[in-house]
Amino acid sequence: LSTLDEPLIIIFDQLEGLGLPHNQEILLNFGETIKEIFTHVPNSLIILNMFPERWEQFKTTFDNSITGRVSQYQIHLQRPQEEELLSILKVKLQVLDVPLERIFLPEDLEVILEQKSIREVLNRAANYYDYRVRQIPLPSMKVNIRKLDGNEKIEQQLRVLLSQQQMLTEVLVSMIKEIQVPDSVDMEDLIKKLVPDVKTEEQQKQEYVIEYLTKQKAHLEGQYNNLPIISDSDDIGKLKTIAEAFNHIKPIKLTLYRLGRKVLPEHIVIETDHQNYVMGFLQVAPNAAFTSRIGNFNELVCLHPQDRFGLFRDERLTEIKGTVAKEKVGQLKNSANGKFVLFTKQDRIHLELTYKLIIDIQNKDLDVDLESGLKVFISNQEWYHWLFSMFGFTKPPV
Repeated sequence: LSTLDEPLIIIFDQLEGLGLPHNQEILLNFGETIKEIFTHVPNSLIILNMFPERWEQFKTTFDNSITGRVSQYQIHLQRPQEEELLSILKVKLQVLDVPLERIFLPEDLEVILEQKSIREVLNRAANYYDYRVRQIPLPSMKVNIRKLDGNEKIEQQLRVLLSQQQMLTEVLVSMIKEIQVPDSVDMEDLIKKLVPDVKTEEQQKQEYVIEYLTKQKAHLEGQYNNLPIISDSDDIGKLKTIAEAFNHIKPIKLTLYRLGRKVLPEHIVIETDHQNYVMGFLQVAPNAAFTSRIGNFNELVCLHPQDRFGLFRDERLTEIKGTVAKEKVGQLKNSANGKFVLFTKQDRIHLELTYKLIIDIQNKDLDVDLESGLKVFISNQEWYHWLFSMFGFTKPPV
C-alpha cells in the first residue's frame, strides 16, 4: 500500500484505554507493532494522537527502542482560542439554524469554554443544550474552584441571602393563606420548598449514565437491521473488554482452553468464586469449518463437566441447514452443561451498549468513573442483562 508517490498514512486515535492496568499486555504489543511498522514500511507516516500525560505514561512502559522511533517528532497542539471554539459550536448548530446566543446563556458559555479539550467543550455544550432545550438536568460537574476576592464573596453571600429571603417570604404567605383558608395550600409542596430534595452525587452520576444509555440504546436499535460485518474475534474482544472492566467491581479471572492443535471457536473462560463460565462465538458461515469447530467445542464440553458452556451465534446470520452441522448443534443443546444460543436483538444491543459505555469512559467521552458507570447495569433491573450473571452478579430486585 505504500509507494514513493503515494505514501501510506496511518493515524492511531483514542489510545486512552491502553493506559489502563488490565490493558498492559495490549499496550506492549501495540508498541512492538508500531516499531515494526516504522522499521519495515517505507514511505509511510505514522501518527499517534493522545493527551500529553498519556504519552508520558506510555514512555514508562515502552522500552527505548520503541520510544526512540515513535517520538522522533512530537507536535504539541495548543488549545484553540475561545473565538475558535465558539466557531466550532456555531458550525455544530448550523443544522438547527438557531443562533448560539438563543440557546446558551453567558454563564453557560463560560462553563463550556473553560473545558480543557475540544471534545470536553462539545460534550459540555451537549449537556447544556439538553438542559436548555429539553429540560434534562445537568450532570454532576467538576467545577474549577478559584479563590474569590472580598467583593466577590460579599456578592455571592448576598445572592444566597436574597434567594433564601424570597423563598421564606413565599412560604410565610402560603402559611398565612392556609390559616385563613384551610386546605387551600399544598403542604407537601410547601415542605419541599423548606427542605428541598437534594440529590447525592451518586444519584446525579446514575441519572447521567442512564441518560447516556437511553440515547445510545435508541441509536443501536435504529441501526440493528443494517447488518455489519460480524466476526468471532471482534465479539470475543468486546466480551473480554467488558469482563476486564467488571473486574474493577468484582474480581474475576480470564483464561482460555486449548484442545491440542484443534481449532476451537473464539472463547474466554470466566473464572468466578462459584463456577467457571466458558463463552464462545461461532459466526462463520455454516460450512465445514463451522462443523469442525463446534465439534471441537462439544469435545471440550465433555472434558470439563464442572464448567458451564455457552456458544453464541448472531440470529441475523445464515441459518444452519447442513445435516451434520445441525446434529452438532443439537448435541450441544442436549448436553448437561452446554448450550447453543442465537444472539437476539436484545442480546446484541446489550453487548454493544456495555462495550461502548466502557470505551467512552476510557476515552473520556463520558465524564464519569468506570465503576459508577458499570454499577448502573447491575443495580437497575431495566439495564441488567443475563450476561452479567456470568461475572458473578445477580439480577437486582424491582
